[in-house]
Amino acid sequence: MAASSAQTGPVTGTTVTAGATVPGAVEPVASAPMPLAEGQRLLGHRAIYDLHLGRSENGSGVAMADGRMVIEFTDTCDGYSLNQRLQMRLGDGEGGATVTDFRVANWEATDGKRFRFATRHIVNGEENEAFEGSAQLGPDGSGEAHYTKPEDTVKKLPAGTLFPSMHTIQLIHAAQASKPILSGQLFDGSGEELTYDVVGAIGRSGSVTPVSLKGKGLDLLRDLQSWPVRIAFYPTGSIEELPEYEVGFRLYANGVSSDMQLDYGDFSIEAVLSELDALPKPDC
Repeated sequence: MAASSAQTGPVTGTTVTAGATVPGAVEPVASAPMPLAEGQRLLGHRAIYDLHLGRSENGSGVAMADGRMVIEFTDTCDGYSLNQRLQMRLGDGEGGATVTDFRVANWEATDGKRFRFATRHIVNGEENEAFEGSAQLGPDGSGEAHYTKPEDTVKKLPAGTLFPSMHTIQLIHAAQASKPILSGQLFDGSGEELTYDVVGAIGRSGSVTPVSLKGKGLDLLRDLQSWPVRIAFYPTGSIEELPEYEVGFRLYANGVSSDMQLDYGDFSIEAVLSELDALPKPDC
């Protein structure tokens, strides 16, 4: 998901879930991430996703879900900015409901070495948590994250850390090379967990246009190479256990994502791409 491989989870308030089987043998990402090919950029776009309940098991406490997620992913020449807002209502089937509002504003340098982040998680109209700060990586992917919220603190990032846009680029590279598994460590500043061990399973390529998409958005994805992807998120160092959560989606070669499934174990949320527009290209 451009920016989207790291889509936010509406319930946990972290970057986007637990249920799919993830192969045990993983191929780690390169310690020095590659940028896209010369002249090739991720597509600046505005995407709207309609949210509804996918699967709900007995005891999940979730009987209905509706909402919307809006992503604006902008090419800034020196990097990419992401503004994302997810609003969703979860009902328990007995008259009770929880309304969550998750907001993200990030910027990441083109080389994947610098990152600024700001997230807010609002539940039933009250701020539940907020994180702000910046991070920087060295040649081996290790570095530091400087938080200004919830308190002024500095945390170490392990070698091999990726920020969200570079993670999307690495997924595209792996998919184009027909590599079925990509693993690494992801930092997006969206929650209390500093980094996640992420394992992505990448399916075979195809040309699939979302059936829910109408109008000019079709032209941005028509006949474009894409791959089904499922990413499992593990708290760092716990990859031998069940993932904390998973997200599935179809990833297009320009960085756009469709057909998302946010999987929280005993229930899942479907995010259907309903509108897509290209944002103006910058005059770099």
